Amino acid sequence: MKSLFKLLEKNKATTSLFEKKGSFVVDDTLGVALLIASAFKKKPEKYTLITTNLYNAQRLYDLLAGFLGEEACLFFPVDEILRAESIATSKEMLSQRLFVMDALSDPTPRILITHASGLMRFLPDPALFLSKTLSFEVGKEYNLQSVFKVLSESGYNRVNKIDQSLQFAVRGDILDIYSVNLSSPVRIEFFGDEVESIRFFDIATQGSTGETKSIKILPASDILLTTDEEHVLKDKIENRLTLDKDVVGDEKYETIAQKTRNDYQRLLDRQYHSSLYKYMGFAEEKHFSILDYCGSTTIFICNFPQFKEAARMITEEATDYFSEMFEEGQMMSHLAMYQDPMRVLTNFSPVIFGHELIEKDNDISFSVRPIIGSANNLANAQRLIESYCNSDEKVIIALSNKQQIDSVVHLLKEANIEFSMVEGMNLPDGKLGICLLSLEEGFELVDEKIAYLTSKEIFGFRNRISRFLNRFKEATILKSYEDLEPGDYVVHENNGIGQFLDITTLEVDGVHRDFLHIAYAGTDVL
Repeated sequence: MKSLFKLLEKNKATTSLFEKKGSFVVDDTLGVALLIASAFKKKPEKYTLITTNLYNAQRLYDLLAGFLGEEACLFFPVDEILRAESIATSKEMLSQRLFVMDALSDPTPRILITHASGLMRFLPDPALFLSKTLSFEVGKEYNLQSVFKVLSESGYNRVNKIDQSLQFAVRGDILDIYSVNLSSPVRIEFFGDEVESIRFFDIATQGSTGETKSIKILPASDILLTTDEEHVLKDKIENRLTLDKDVVGDEKYETIAQKTRNDYQRLLDRQYHSSLYKYMGFAEEKHFSILDYCGSTTIFICNFPQFKEAARMITEEATDYFSEMFEEGQMMSHLAMYQDPMRVLTNFSPVIFGHELIEKDNDISFSVRPIIGSANNLANAQRLIESYCNSDEKVIIALSNKQQIDSVVHLLKEANIEFSMVEGMNLPDGKLGICLLSLEEGFELVDEKIAYLTSKEIFGFRNRISRFLNRFKEATILKSYEDLEPGDYVVHENNGIGQFLDITTLEVDGVHRDFLHIAYAGTDVL
């Protein structure tokens, strides 16, 4: 029984990808996912996929995780709501970034998925990030006060009781800590300076769930500077403020200088906050990106023309926003939110480019298209299945659970439609096959005449994969706006999902009232 990936090994696009050459005409999510999965299945090695935006990156990750399994994929997200990012970052995204920055040091072949603003983000030197990583081992001695200091300096929030990632709590000789590389928090018990035990525990019950002999704790922030950079930054800031004074005048200068010096002191005190990120590019002697954490990797830019346009718009929006803040006396000039993506890419090879349309005669085409039509229920499923059986040589129905399989099997038997059961991405010997496989969505390979129908097309059910779903508090209906913290995502009845920034007092009809300040895509706020 041949697998789909085995069949695609012979495709010209796949063989060209092995050779790291060519310009590819391929859909920037579904097509890229299938192409990369086929190549990775044949020859596992490190790939970095860079798409246009966060939505496409998430979709590409979900597709690849369905084809290859979550353990083969790494997702590096950056918030695209610029005004929210400058005030309060998403803890979920920060956790994913930190997890990936550490995971990339592992030589195990994996596929990194990010997007334009993820590539353009300033990151600390990988060596500095590694130096802020703590390791604990049973039987070894550690200075507890030094440990607490390092944790605070690397961005951890000290609390009375842990309830989510990026926190630590201390009770006597017991240290509770929740690092993003761990599936659950750990309780490290000391006897004097010696580690006596390391146990995982459940947040809700506080009960032990297992033990280990050693553990690694990652930094809790990606805003990290070397001591030399911190010292040089002070001179850079003062020089810049002197030049800015001639532009904005004395009154605005005093406001800008006070805010900037306060921010600098917070950096020195390791009080890391997303609003301080704007100093990263200004402070660093040498700029680093996520590619510096990858080691040797093949870089694939999905839909290169759209990627360039997305990067241009991201840079333009950030420049306009920072200029606006400077003119209003809210920050000093010459700060940058993002790096030049083309300058970042020049330091790495090989880089392969994908396009939406054929531009040259030697472009390599990989033809895949989404499933047209959706049954959404069993009443229409038979017609959908039969229509693809009539047009394709092989049709596979990939369903997410046994109940769905039982329903479709019953339907096909009632209609006297022949089928066989297959495993994973294997192809049936006959026309129609059914397998237990959780794929994000169905697709049709045009040249191979193979179609995959999934739970989405048959039942209207879509499976979502996310590594960090269990690491943060679940969504809840709040009893008071006082329960909100800057950076929380909220759902507005009419305007949809936005990010809570702060409480703003406005005068309406002569009356001062408090309003929720919510950021949306681009520069939109509510």
